[in-house]
Amino acid sequence: MWWTTVGHLRPALLASAENFTVMIKNNIRFPAFNYIRRNILPELKDTDLKGCIYNRYTNPYCPIFRLGDIVSEAKENFGDMAVECFLCVSFVDEDKLRVVKKSRKKTLQQTKPLSLHQRKNDLASMRTLISVMQCGPSRSLPVQNGQSSGLSRNTDTPLLEKPQTGNQAWCQCGCCPPAATLHEQLCCRLGKGRCITSSPILSTLILSRSVLETALFYVDPLAELHEGAQLRHGAYAQFIRWRFGDSTPRDAVPVIPSCCMGRIRAEYPRPDGKYSGLRLHQAMHSQAEFNAQ
Repeated sequence: MWWTTVGHLRPALLASAENFTVMIKNNIRFPAFNYIRRNILPELKDTDLKGCIYNRYTNPYCPIFRLGDIVSEAKENFGDMAVECFLCVSFVDEDKLRVVKKSRKKTLQQTKPLSLHQRKNDLASMRTLISVMQCGPSRSLPVQNGQSSGLSRNTDTPLLEKPQTGNQAWCQCGCCPPAATLHEQLCCRLGKGRCITSSPILSTLILSRSVLETALFYVDPLAELHEGAQLRHGAYAQFIRWRFGDSTPRDAVPVIPSCCMGRIRAEYPRPDGKYSGLRLHQAMHSQAEFNAQ
């Protein structure tokens, strides 16, 4: 169905090298004065070098550096740097899927594609989709005092056009909230135009509580709905299944546009309003998990 865990990352060769050490040995020679200056102090013995690692406070003269510390001093994240990752982008005004490589300088919106791929039409999934949408409100939860227990709430009202949420330079639809990382700065459109969140299908397929509950119970008939996070994550997976299909070209990680992510979070928010976003480096430890909590 559509309740799936998605995302495929390839750990790079240096993924396990954070604790590797490197010794930097440097000499400066002044031949006119017959003078040589070294970064290793003369009083340092071999026994001292075997056990030391540079620390600006406790061991500032040690020439041996830990790779993870070097990256931290450069204000970078070793986990992010050590992941080779292809991202998949789907624009509503383009009929092909884009595969791009994560850039450290450009927003995902501005990153040029490595390749373009035709969308695959899955008629079997479409028939299943239509049957789920026609199933009506979920009857899986008992009714008490005229209201469904658990997470039931009326979400069948039409979705209206969202107002502008900011003036992001990379946003083309006018509905994208700010995004913290470059690989999350993505709009639903390649060019200026109407936002995909204004489409009725988003309300019916992605945001409908009854559809999301049915999808969850399809996978786990005995599931207990006790957290809004379940429906929020289900909406993420539902959007990805709708826009990208069961699989992506080159096992690329599908990225949900910022405007759509914001719309889903507005419908099923976290109590504290804090979200982790698309954490690429964690997939090295959890078999490529898209975790937008």
